[in-house]
Amino acid sequence: PSGASIEIGDSYLGITPLKLEDFPQGEYTIKITLPDYHEETRTFRLFPGSTKNIDVSLDIIKANLTIITVPYGASIYIEGKEYTAPYTIELNPNAQSYLVKVSKYGYEEHIETVESLKPGDVKILNIYNIDYIRLNANYYNAHRNLFRSLCY
Repeated sequence: PSGASIEIGDSYLGITPLKLEDFPQGEYTIKITLPDYHEETRTFRLFPGSTKNIDVSLDIIKANLTIITVPYGASIYIEGKEYTAPYTIELNPNAQSYLVKVSKYGYEEHIETVESLKPGDVKILNIYNIDYIRLNANYYNAHRNLFRSLCY
């Protein structure tokens, strides 16, 4: 990407795109850096009168979102894609926000919005308040009614 810094050893050469002329022959290792991106290095050899084009793509540093749920093993949906808790996902940073939905059979659904994460951010989302859906029944009456149904 444009705007990346170029260095050879301890010498700063400039920012991309960069054209250097009349560079002495030899073997060189360049370092390409840009905030929020992984650093890259390239080694190459220059010969007398030669030209060298170097194309480099830098990968953005992802953000990590870890989701832990109680009860264990709930289904997690992030922007509609399903995962199983606990789960760590690498997300593209600087997105507006992510909609996180957590569900498990017999439990109430939990929905939460995770606001924009920056490159390299690590966020842990602990979801402990998935309430169990309770079915209350009077055991004595249920047993008596079942017995009547079987006998008559």
